[in-house]
Amino acid sequence: MRRERLELALKSIDSTKWKYFEEFASAFLVDDYPELRTTAAPYGDRGRDGEIFDLDGSNTFLQYSVTQSWSDKIKSTVSTLKKNFDDFRTLIYVTNQTIGPQADDLKSELRRDEKVVLDVLDREWFLDRLNRSVSRSEASERLAEVFVDPLLSAARIAETTAPALEQSDRRIALLHLALDEEDQLRSKNLTNASFESLVLSVLHDTSADNTLDSREIVARVKALLPTGFERQIGEQTEGALKRLSRKRGPVKAVKNSKYHLSFEEQTQLRGRVATFLQASRLVEDELLVAYKLAVGTEGDPEDADILKPLLKEILERLLLINGEKFATTLSTGEQYQTNMDDAKRVAGEVLAATVFKTSAEDAAEAIAEVLERPSSEARAHLRRLSDAYTLMAFLRETPDVQKVVRTLFSGGHIWLDASILLPLIVEDLEEDEADRHYTNIVRAARESDIRLHFTEGMLEEVESHLYLSRKYAGMPPGEWESRPPFVFTAYAVSGRSRAQFNGWLDQFMGQNEPLVDLAEYFKEVHGITQVSLKDETAGADEELRAQVREVWQEAHERRRAGSEHAEVDPALVHRLADHDMECTVGVIVKRGSGGASALGYRYWFLTLDRTGVRFHHELELRLGKGRTPLSPLMSPDFMAQYLRLGPARSTLKRDAWAALPTLTDLSRTDFRPEELIAKADEIRNGLQGVPDRVADRLVRDQMNQYRLRRARG
Repeated sequence: MRRERLELALKSIDSTKWKYFEEFASAFLVDDYPELRTTAAPYGDRGRDGEIFDLDGSNTFLQYSVTQSWSDKIKSTVSTLKKNFDDFRTLIYVTNQTIGPQADDLKSELRRDEKVVLDVLDREWFLDRLNRSVSRSEASERLAEVFVDPLLSAARIAETTAPALEQSDRRIALLHLALDEEDQLRSKNLTNASFESLVLSVLHDTSADNTLDSREIVARVKALLPTGFERQIGEQTEGALKRLSRKRGPVKAVKNSKYHLSFEEQTQLRGRVATFLQASRLVEDELLVAYKLAVGTEGDPEDADILKPLLKEILERLLLINGEKFATTLSTGEQYQTNMDDAKRVAGEVLAATVFKTSAEDAAEAIAEVLERPSSEARAHLRRLSDAYTLMAFLRETPDVQKVVRTLFSGGHIWLDASILLPLIVEDLEEDEADRHYTNIVRAARESDIRLHFTEGMLEEVESHLYLSRKYAGMPPGEWESRPPFVFTAYAVSGRSRAQFNGWLDQFMGQNEPLVDLAEYFKEVHGITQVSLKDETAGADEELRAQVREVWQEAHERRRAGSEHAEVDPALVHRLADHDMECTVGVIVKRGSGGASALGYRYWFLTLDRTGVRFHHELELRLGKGRTPLSPLMSPDFMAQYLRLGPARSTLKRDAWAALPTLTDLSRTDFRPEELIAKADEIRNGLQGVPDRVADRLVRDQMNQYRLRRARG
């Protein structure tokens, strides 16, 4: 039996079903306590959440309980037993909750003050011993049949899975797309893998006593996909059925062209779905924790059951929209980049349909936090969901996903904007490598045989920004007259000391030859090389150069005019526009007339700048239709999803493929940077005498909470 199946069962037991836990635990514990029987007489505690048993008349008592308030329950039980039994010495507390080392202080307290030994058998204790004996496996399976199996029917799964989709059959389809093994998704033809998942979703509830004929299976798959491709969908579905029903396959073919899931597949499917549901609940829990931090309160416990599905729906709608944008980009070439404004808009739409009162900003902050820094289990689940929503969006556009993917470029050369290079430096501050989103994109790109470059102009922008950051760090608070630099803001929020900033920055560049130092850093650490595009730009059409420069210049002017520090330095704006123009026009020239499709070109300019989303439209207004080249700008969100599902996915090492981020631009370090830095200084000033390593951690932890609460404005 799979561990996740029992874990989901234990988590599903509440105070109204505690008797099931008692029966399970008694059967599970019989290996260690042969004299234990569920017919033993209870002492005193006849509450709905547990019972107490005297083990064979000894001074050791065992208590079953499912209450979440385990500490209070244990103290109350010890008090009762001390009054009723003079020789009471040991309490074995058996629970479906996860307690672990949280009980260490209570154990010490009871041993010191009450002369009582406490032993805790919690959820992890049961899970670690699940398959150690036949009796334990059988007890676990009986519990799972009661609490888990009813959740696994298509109807029940559709109630809670894929809330971003309206129809229940599409929700089950998305589940099966998400259940695809990662190695299978990376190695198989995407069209074949997708249709096999759709067929399995249609057969979800089938068995030897409940079959479907091939015509019904084809009809149900067709209902999942757009009209106009009926013949192709039918052929793909029949092909998937043939592959799945081969000898020892997951589908059994019986007489009269009828099919059902094999018994082995039903068993494995129950385990995989239980794992999926368990991970989904974990994401809900993390969303709730992040939300409570965002609002700055513990919140009302009764609101949790309302909040969790709302937050999950917001998150999954965001993933669906991101997947739809990716599918649209493959057909139009128009780039996209999901950001905090999108998260707030989606949150507002979901919350407008409910009577629950909370702000879209609070909900969006919780979503952003979980997407940026999920636990490893949540990260894997979000990755599966993101891929599934993207594949679903693909299939709604065309049933031949693999054909579309083949039109994408492979290998090639990509020049990076300063908006990509600077985050690579900032991510050195992230202790968990999984949270280094841009670093992981660069790493995966290199493994995909993509060569990454930067121009001298972009390197100068990085050096200039780091110089300003160094200057800012050395100035007294309040004397800086413009917006604090991004890199120093990220450094302060990470919990590091202002006094140590220069030392940290020295690992990237010194003060004698900073450009040389930075070029060496990007090459040695990230494999990014300096390659000029000046010759290509100089040989380009003069009008193209002028109009591209104008697009970028207006973008920089709008950005600065819209900030609270509205000073616009014409010379700086012109220089930045020149750097962007070199990369943009240089890549266009490099492309020549090559490229089988809008996304078949092997030369690109990767930028986080939102101008990239509307660049082609802006340039077309100036040059006119028919004279405007396709945009060479690519967004990090598209790049990440391209690497996960594009033609090079099978060449990536599994850990590099799995480390690619779900979304890249939900950072909140650029919200109220002055306030964030002031708060970091205030917290650190209150930690005088604390060792630097400990102070860094304390500041970082408090800043994470403060950032969540204040970033929403």
